[in-house]
Amino acid sequence: MASAATLALAISTAFLDGSWTSASMCERAQRAVRGVRTETRVGAWIRIPHGAIPARRWLPRLARACLARFPEPPHAELDRLIAFVRARPELRRHAAGTEVRVIALPAPRMRTVRGPLADLPLPAITTLEELAALAHTSVEALDFLSRPRHGSRCHPRYATRWIPKRSGGVRVLEVPSPPLRRLQRTMLDAILAHVPTHPSAHGFVRGRSPRSGAVGHVGREVVVRLDLADFFASVTAPRVRGVFEALGYPDLVARRLTAIAAARLEARELARLRAPRAESDDARARRH
Repeated sequence: MASAATLALAISTAFLDGSWTSASMCERAQRAVRGVRTETRVGAWIRIPHGAIPARRWLPRLARACLARFPEPPHAELDRLIAFVRARPELRRHAAGTEVRVIALPAPRMRTVRGPLADLPLPAITTLEELAALAHTSVEALDFLSRPRHGSRCHPRYATRWIPKRSGGVRVLEVPSPPLRRLQRTMLDAILAHVPTHPSAHGFVRGRSPRSGAVGHVGREVVVRLDLADFFASVTAPRVRGVFEALGYPDLVARRLTAIAAARLEARELARLRAPRAESDDARARRH
């Protein structure tokens, strides 16, 4: 039968060997773990193998606990995941009656990219250490600046400022801290500057400007000008992560790059914050 350490290693590597969702994690761990059940008779204990029946009952609880403790797959922190799994009561209770098969995890690697994004001069980044080296910072500093947000209303990486709009209401500005700003600039120059943009895009594109965007409308009988409400906040983290995954970056690196690039407040959070702020501004104006 497996020791607690061996069982924790088998389950942790199985959890990491694919999608970081409860159902997928349990399916892989189920193949790595074969439980046995202990039954008793009068005056004696006997052990009867029952395939994976006992494991099926406690693996989902263990998977949910891991997801709560590690919102993203901790590929770079396997030792921490093993320690967490080993300390869980589910594992301590079932280790003595479980057989395991330890899975060897492959090293993370860049995905093969085909189509218009193939052959871009992008840096190959597969670990946090390589991303930290690209940014000329420590792994600890990178971990703080790029850990995916959860409950993002307040975070020391950003300062939130409110400014009045000419058309009425208020606009929110999310100002990154100087270390995060430098990290974003590195990511822009090393990665995103090499990704081709749509020909119609002129804002924030090197070599283009509002003037270059207006040239195509010169002489037109009708020109329509509009502003998209909460544009940056409407670009969700999964969409941003999809871009980095399409460039070939493995899951861990894509998630960290997303945390660096994505807006802190999403549209629904911004709407909740703007309403009380707008009301207080109106009340202050009435008092004066």
